[in-house]
This record gives sequence, C-alpha cells and structure tokens, in this order.
Amino acid sequence: MLARIFSIFALSCAVLGQAPQSSTIRFEDATAASGINFTHSFGAQKLGSLLEGTGGGCVWLDFNNDGLLDLYVTSGKPLEAGVHPFPLKQQPENPPHNHLYRNDGHGKFTDVTDQAGVAANIYGMAAIAADYDNDGHEDLFVTGYGRAILYHNKGDGTFEDVTAKAGIKVDGWSISSTWLDYDRDGCVDLFVGRYVKFDPKYRNFYAGDNYPGPLDYEGQTNVLYHNNCNGTFTDVSEKSGISAYTGRTMGVTRPTLMAMATPIFTSRTTRRKTSSSTTSTTERLKRSPSMPASRMDKMASQPRPWAQCSPTSTTTADSICG
Repeated sequence: MLARIFSIFALSCAVLGQAPQSSTIRFEDATAASGINFTHSFGAQKLGSLLEGTGGGCVWLDFNNDGLLDLYVTSGKPLEAGVHPFPLKQQPENPPHNHLYRNDGHGKFTDVTDQAGVAANIYGMAAIAADYDNDGHEDLFVTGYGRAILYHNKGDGTFEDVTAKAGIKVDGWSISSTWLDYDRDGCVDLFVGRYVKFDPKYRNFYAGDNYPGPLDYEGQTNVLYHNNCNGTFTDVSEKSGISAYTGRTMGVTRPTLMAMATPIFTSRTTRRKTSSSTTSTTERLKRSPSMPASRMDKMASQPRPWAQCSPTSTTTADSICG
C-alpha cells in the first residue's frame, strides 16, 4: 500500500514538473497603431477621494451598422470647487470627456465624438448599449456622478440626448447598469445601480487610507425603469421591490438562466453591525402573468445583442442579487 502511495506521489510530481507547453495565442499593444488616443482623467492633481479612485468603463457597439465593433470610453473631469481635495492648479485647455471611436476596419479607429455628439459633459463612469426603441440602431446609456445620460442613435452617425424626454432621471452616483427585458414585452428595460451618497466635504478618515472609503458613506437604492415601448420609460423601482434594498452597487449583470424569471446580479459593499463585509440577497423579477408562456419562451430563445462593460475600481465587493 505504501509503495502504491509513493508511486502515485512520484507520478504527480513528474506531471507537475513538466515544462508548460508554449501557447500559440499572443497579444500585442496595438493602441497607438489603432488610432485610439485616450487617457482617462479623474479631474485632480492626485487621488484624494472615493470618486476619483473609481475608474471609468467602456462599451463595444456597432453604432453605424457596418458590422464592425466601435468603442465608447468614459472619463472623469474637473468638477466644481470643493469637490476635489487636490484640484488642478490650471484647467486643461481641452477638458477631458468621453470618446466614441469608429471602427474603420483593418485595426484602425477614428475619433468621431464631436460629430456624433456624445462627449457627455458629466463625470463619466460607465456605459451600456442596446436598441431600446427597436429602430435597428444601438443606443447608449452613460452613467456618472451627478446624473446619467440616455443617447438615442439617430441612424445618421449622430446621437441625441433624450434623457429628459424619455423620462430617465438618475441622480446621485451611478456606476454600472444593464438592459434587460424583465417582462418579456419585446422592449428592453433599464436597471441602474447606484453606489454611495458621496459627500466631498466629509474628510474623516485614517491617514493611511488616503481618503474615506465606501463604508464611510451611506448606501443608495437602485433604480429600475420599465420601457413603455414608445421611446419613454417609467420608474418602477418601488412597484417592483427594487427600491426596498439599499447598498453600494458597483457592478451589474443579468444572465438568462431560465424562462420564468430574470435575475439581476449586482456587486456592492455592505456593512454588518460588527464588521465590514458583503452580504447576499435574492430578488427576481417575474414575468407578467398576462403573457402566454409560448410567446415568452419564443422571445427568451431570441438573440439579444446588447452589451455592457463595468468600470475598474480600487474597491472590491462580492456578488449579490438585488
């Protein structure tokens, strides 16, 4: 028996000791050659707050329907006096903003931000894309600090800010969001995750941390908008039960796990009475009882080509269903 154990151990060591096979997959930094000239800004001389320490996100979309994925990236910016602990001594000649890069093919991109009208004069955090009005053109939803923006794709290479017209009003600090058709009516709805009630005047923190962390601020509720299928949305956060949960949402995603319910997964930081940690709660949005199961199943099997990308951050939180 001992000899058998020893032989198994020796075989394991021999396998682990083998040199790893070289991979045939190689990556190279093609940023400069691609024409993508973007530098993210947090709007200050150095990091001095949770807002500045939370990075930006991006999204791939085919906004001009040429079969090539274009790139939209978000950036922070210098904000009003009193927000940045270490403000810039001189404002930049060209204020930082979000950028849209059109894919020209063959690995080349062109910055079409100005002509597309999507610079977004906000402290940008992330973006998601989907054809919310089913006109065949992917639209953009951009989250940020202070407000969020819904851009309608006009189909001619330009976008229109329809946030107010569409009934979208997301105040506070929103980071990640996702499109989902929770009631299976053929129109994608919008879930927006909000982070904390950020107060730039609050500066009580341990010196080694550099600035107050997420648990030093109150959490926020998330927001769910129902798509009315006519270009407008209705806030159903309270009706759906979403607003009953308070947390610090950083990441959001929605998998298609089953035909009968659409779960929404959010990543956020919470606090217990005795220690800081992450907790889990589950909330599922059921399908409308008035919708026939056959229609719902048919719609569930259809491809839904929306995309999203969450920002990077200096804060880590585990997954939570909310």
